[in-house]
Amino acid sequence: MRSEADMMEALVTGRVTGKIAYMSGSHTTSDFPTIAGGSVQILIGRALEQAPVGLALCASKITASDWRARKMPNASAASSLSKVMEVGDVKFRTIDTSGETVPAPDRYAGAFRATEEPLTNAASGGYDPEIAIAKALLDAAQESQRSVLAAAITGNAAMADGNLVFSAGHANIAGAAAAITVTSLGAARTAMQRFVDSRKAARPVTPYIILVPPEKQTEAEQIIAQITAAKSSDANPFAGNLQVVSDPGLVGTATYHWYVLPDPATTDGLALITMEGMDSQQVEARDAWPDFGMTWRVQWPLAAAFVRSSWYRTQGA
Repeated sequence: MRSEADMMEALVTGRVTGKIAYMSGSHTTSDFPTIAGGSVQILIGRALEQAPVGLALCASKITASDWRARKMPNASAASSLSKVMEVGDVKFRTIDTSGETVPAPDRYAGAFRATEEPLTNAASGGYDPEIAIAKALLDAAQESQRSVLAAAITGNAAMADGNLVFSAGHANIAGAAAAITVTSLGAARTAMQRFVDSRKAARPVTPYIILVPPEKQTEAEQIIAQITAAKSSDANPFAGNLQVVSDPGLVGTATYHWYVLPDPATTDGLALITMEGMDSQQVEARDAWPDFGMTWRVQWPLAAAFVRSSWYRTQGA
């Protein structure tokens, strides 16, 4: 713009009447790191949405505002209501405020550097180096997410009540090893409908997902597949009512476990903790100064923990 008046006119009206507007700047090589970092960030974000880690589908999300562990009040464990007579007073109720510890996320990060020569050669040869870098960073980030979630599941840590996540105290483990069958699923559903809170009040949970190692995915899918029954007694009560999720983070050896869990969108159970503004990986790029080339850095603060013992575990047979 030739004057401040021209600038204001363009800002308000979107045009400059009777005058010529000049473009005063262009992107240069110094802008490339910002553009490249954003492009890789977008590629990773889209890939995560299209092919999420299986274990992540089984976890609710908690966003931390800082790097401190916190307590999550057990607001569901409230004392029951009492009958009020015509001239009676409403009594105040209490809730269990012991709660579970929500750990602070740990920072997981990595970096990648490429010299100017392969970047230039790849671009001139029709190969997009950003795609390759995005895929490599995506694989690394997904593996970190998987390992954090798997550790929370298989670690079976103690909860606020002193019982392990999967324990007789929580009534959420099968008494004997069992294959995935209608009978064993029925036992899991019954147990989940009998769940209680810290006040021993009924807190039933509805099965939604069967989580299995990859070796048992086909078996689980066959069990819950839609079938045409000759008579009502042959019908599969779980057909179409459960989703199968498998993930290589679970071992498929002779001592494997399989899990039945509620919908993480509506019922607390396993939680994935991330930092505010970092729900997915954060990718940054800059010049590899004083060397020649580019450097990419990816970070993702993550933690995982059970905030409610709403899952049921069975040892496979």
